[in-house]
Amino acid sequence: MSVLTGVGYVLLGAALTAFFIKAFEFWQRRRGRFTGVWTASIEAIGTEPSKRDLWRLHQVGQAVRGRIEREAPPGRGGPWSFVGRDVNGDLLGFFWCLDATNRSCGAVLLHQQEAGIFQGHYLRHRDRGIRAVPIQLRRRGRCQPAS
Repeated sequence: MSVLTGVGYVLLGAALTAFFIKAFEFWQRRRGRFTGVWTASIEAIGTEPSKRDLWRLHQVGQAVRGRIEREAPPGRGGPWSFVGRDVNGDLLGFFWCLDATNRSCGAVLLHQQEAGIFQGHYLRHRDRGIRAVPIQLRRRGRCQPAS
């Protein structure tokens, strides 16, 4: 192998490395901070027990979409569909039950408390009117710092 061929391979390797680094950075930016699996903890209110939901979210740009499933207590509602927006680092969205016989729906607003942890309220409509319910959303697995 000649020196010229070796230099060509080095330059090609450097160009490919730079390309893959830029492509990975672009993918990370598109992925969005809310993409991933989250656990939502909902406090007990009155006679209703506390609840734990699994949120699978995907964010592209500011748009956030996903699915919510009840983990505990089992067999109590869901699954729900979720659409929302990343508004200046806060999550603002709406959810509704995919079961047409279940009228469970509402709105959620969450503010970041620390890396991978958001707190806020969701609004739900019941016979007694609209009620704000405290909720905490915590990323499962490794935390992703705020961008």
